Amino acid sequence: MLCDLRQSNLSLRKSELTIKAVTNTAELLEFAGVIKPYDPHAFLFYEKVCHLDLGADEHLHFFVGYLDNKPICTGSLFFKYELAGIYDIITNENYQGRGFGTAMMEFLMNYVKQKGFDYVCLTASSDSGFRIYDRLGFKSLGTFECFEWPGDK
Repeated sequence: MLCDLRQSNLSLRKSELTIKAVTNTAELLEFAGVIKPYDPHAFLFYEKVCHLDLGADEHLHFFVGYLDNKPICTGSLFFKYELAGIYDIITNENYQGRGFGTAMMEFLMNYVKQKGFDYVCLTASSDSGFRIYDRLGFKSLGTFECFEWPGDK
């Protein structure tokens, strides 16, 4: 999906969520902790690379959304050429349906726009996510199906 930020009427809705850029190892582990129930392999990856200098790559940015100082949602951005990609939009299942994913998306889209980028893309992996992205101005460019091999049983 692709959004032309020049055509988008972005706003930041009032939210209880505090969104912070990840700047150190502890914050990256909090980011990974939100992801862990949904993708344990991604958690293991972040656990292994958390010692790397996060400021060294200007293209990659991680964000954590906190509610009452508890990490409950994530988002990340990758900037390359004239495009930004949104990844890792995950909200802890105990906090879903309260607008925190939308708040993270609006924050990330505004961040991208402030960095001077006109286009942002993402891949929708759920119907609920697709509806949110559609409301935010993303247009579908196509579809794909992902198959997972369950391994030997």
